[in-house]
Amino acid sequence: MLHKIKTGGIEAYCSDLIVDNETNQYVYLLGVAGYQTTVKGILANMLKGESLSVEIKGESCWVERFSTNYLMQIKKMPSEYCHGITLIKMGANQSDEESPSREFLLINEDPLKVKEPFYSHLDQKTEVPLHPDWTDWLWKLFGEKGWITRLKTLVGKYDAYLINLHQEELSDEITEAIRKKVPEVINCMKRRE
Repeated sequence: MLHKIKTGGIEAYCSDLIVDNETNQYVYLLGVAGYQTTVKGILANMLKGESLSVEIKGESCWVERFSTNYLMQIKKMPSEYCHGITLIKMGANQSDEESPSREFLLINEDPLKVKEPFYSHLDQKTEVPLHPDWTDWLWKLFGEKGWITRLKTLVGKYDAYLINLHQEELSDEITEAIRKKVPEVINCMKRRE
């Protein structure tokens, strides 16, 4: 279902909106559909720092830019319409090796199948050696440590999570799990016959 989105006298339709879970105000993902000029106008206003009004269930929700770094893609449709998506750009300054933590955004359509993409992204983002059999254990660990923040989907069908990766602590947790012979971690090390 599309919802009306407005800013500065421009109106289009919101197809997807994911925001922070605390204030429901800061945009992580925004999808806008409509005429090309209105879609570009709404996305440009958001990137300039203007607030946007999205009508959800008869109420206006005001949202705004969270960061200065966003990725944007606009796709023209065969008709006069187009669809634009803007997504917060994670990791702009995260190549700093001295940084104790890194973040990444995980967006998924099926909440029951979120662990596999979580493991894949985590494996790509860390230098800590991981094993696919640890996926459930890692998901549970990140949840217990508060390293996973579920974001709020106001419009659309996606689920989103903000993942904080603490390299040193993760390495220490894995080492400790191996030392304590935690079954979820050491079972992959046993010989298979």
